[in-house]
Amino acid sequence: MTVISEVVSLILSAVSAIMGFYLITIVSGIFFLSELFAILSARSNSEKIYERFYKDENMRLYSFYDEHFSVRSSKGAAFINYDTLKKIVFDKNYILFLMPNGTNYVIAGNKIDHADLIDFLKSKAEKLKGK
Repeated sequence: MTVISEVVSLILSAVSAIMGFYLITIVSGIFFLSELFAILSARSNSEKIYERFYKDENMRLYSFYDEHFSVRSSKGAAFINYDTLKKIVFDKNYILFLMPNGTNYVIAGNKIDHADLIDFLKSKAEKLKGK
C-alpha cells in the first residue's frame, strides 16, 4: 500500500509541477501578447493621427477668386462663396474663415507671402461686417 501511495504522490507531484509550468507559461504569454498588442495599437494610432492632422494638412490647397475661394485636400474639395461666410478673422498667426454651420477653415498667416491677397481678404471681411 505504501508503494502505491508513493507512486500516486510522485505522479501528483509531477502533474502539479507540469501544470504549474504551463500556468506560468500561459500567464507570461498573455502578458507578452497584451504588451505586444498595446505597442502595435499605439503605433497604429499615432500613424492615424499623423495621417489625419499632419499629412492631410500639408496637402491642402487654397485658391482665392473674386466671388469664392476653394479648399482642396486629399479628402475632397470645398467651394465657398464669400457672402456665405459668417466672419473672416485676421491674426498675426492665422486667418480664420468662419462658416454659419460651425465649419472653420484656417490658414497660417505666416504662409501668405502676398500682401495684395491679404488686402483682398480684408476687403471681403469688411463687406461681411456690413451685412
